[in-house]
Amino acid sequence: MPHHTRAVILLGGWLLMEAPVVKDAGAPGGYRNAFDAPVSEWRQVSAHDSAAACERQKRTELDYITATRRKEKAARKKAEPKEAARDEAAFQQVWELDFHARCVPAEHIYPPKEPAQK
Repeated sequence: MPHHTRAVILLGGWLLMEAPVVKDAGAPGGYRNAFDAPVSEWRQVSAHDSAAACERQKRTELDYITATRRKEKAARKKAEPKEAARDEAAFQQVWELDFHARCVPAEHIYPPKEPAQK
């Protein structure tokens, strides 16, 4: 009697994902964050062994952009109002990407595949 063995590859882990940025003539700067896109179309930012590690990275990313935003705001006080408004819109878009980033199990993005039958 033939013996069939099936191999299963488990990726495991967690992925930090950010929404795609799409062109939108009506949005500030001509682009918007597509939070309504399926997560499978989001951009992978990083990979982690646990959900907790993924959430820590998300918090680090958000803290970094928030600190950078504060420094840039202080430096922009001398900038032209139009330029300052454009920069603020760009920072807001990046901050929203980090704020709405998601930690998802790797299998949701890269489902395991069955090995080819011989």
